[in-house]
Amino acid sequence: MATARRNGPGRLARWIRRTLWSLLALVLMAVVGMATALWLALEDRPAVVAAAEIGPADLVRALRLLRAIDPRRQPGQAAREVSLSQREVELLIAQFAQRRLPGPVRVQLAPATARVQGGMPMQAALAAVSGSGSGAWPTPLLASLKGRWLNVDLTLRQTTALPRIEHLSIGRLPVPAWLAEWALPWWLSQHVGPDELALARDVVQGLAFDTDKLTVRYVWHAGTAGRLMSALVPQPQQEAMRAYLERLAGLRLKSVAGGRIPLVQVLPPVFELARQRSTQGTDAAQENRAAILALAFLPFPRELRSVIPASRTWRLPPRWPLTLYGRDDFPLHFLISAALAVEAGGPLADAIGVFKEMLDAGDGSGFSFNDIAADQAGRRFGQRAMADARRWQERMAQGVTDADLLPDVSDLPEFMRPAEFQARYGGVDAPAYRQQLADIQRRLEALPLYR
Repeated sequence: MATARRNGPGRLARWIRRTLWSLLALVLMAVVGMATALWLALEDRPAVVAAAEIGPADLVRALRLLRAIDPRRQPGQAAREVSLSQREVELLIAQFAQRRLPGPVRVQLAPATARVQGGMPMQAALAAVSGSGSGAWPTPLLASLKGRWLNVDLTLRQTTALPRIEHLSIGRLPVPAWLAEWALPWWLSQHVGPDELALARDVVQGLAFDTDKLTVRYVWHAGTAGRLMSALVPQPQQEAMRAYLERLAGLRLKSVAGGRIPLVQVLPPVFELARQRSTQGTDAAQENRAAILALAFLPFPRELRSVIPASRTWRLPPRWPLTLYGRDDFPLHFLISAALAVEAGGPLADAIGVFKEMLDAGDGSGFSFNDIAADQAGRRFGQRAMADARRWQERMAQGVTDADLLPDVSDLPEFMRPAEFQARYGGVDAPAYRQQLADIQRRLEALPLYR
């Protein structure tokens, strides 16, 4: 009996030791497994070297496509189809990637399958996952991951409705299809938004893959147009834009000849408000984005209602004819390109500027290199506002001059009709044209504001 009592504590101690060793083994296995998975997932170089570049011809096609699928032009709820080339799909994904997960993307369309490859620096991936920037992660961890890439290789298989995931690998790490099918909707909900994802599911009925072609089957339901327009601008950004537009509506500005308002008068109060809002805990880059979008609608504030239906109840500023260097066309180029830069990235802003000038050459005022300069200056303005947000707010709040925003471009050729432009420059890809663009870039780089 005494022996049994002595052995009782001994058996308990042995059981505790075995349990602890088992738990320790499980922890070690988990750590080793995670380390192995991370080693397999990370690579030394991107799988895709460069993203697709956007050119004027792409914008012509994009505008035609948007007009063709505009729900306001297609009454009723019948199923419709639209076909996209491989390049168009690639450009659309690349633009999404620029805003959400910056990194190059490549698409390969084949009968019944689509392969999507992309990559991003691991440091950027950590910032995207945390949602609070790379500062949320320990510095030694970030240093160890410098130069490492997270490459994704995804293959989709066509079905009678939406495609299913056939293959997914992250670097050299294969991901089970069932796990990928579960994780992808969650990832899209986090990075696209649940409302936008629900809208896409309601509209898109199916995808069909073929060689160099993607066919999208879609249906416009009642109220889709309003949901689509609202989804273009997230609710927090709408509220921020409202604050800036109502601040502009309350300004008393000094007009010049013809009741026009110099652009440099409206920038300081707007970015002073952005600075104040940022000191209260909001993200400075997001404040700058909303401020620039609000400024872009200043030449036609009532048009905002077609993009953000909720703005019908906002206090909007009057339609101010803005000027830059005394010209009313420069602010339009400048602000639209700045808005495109904060929303979709620099390459799209560049292409938009060239496309606008091509239209002017055909049936407008003619091709003007000084308008191109205003486009390029606006693009740089938008990029700097996002890259160095707090400092940019302080600089703009101090006030700027026309010469700070745009160099002297009065000597650049303008109002060229198509025949003259072709004769002098040989088209938008010719050496003479590129030389003129390089001169514009040198002038912009000489401005302290954009260094």
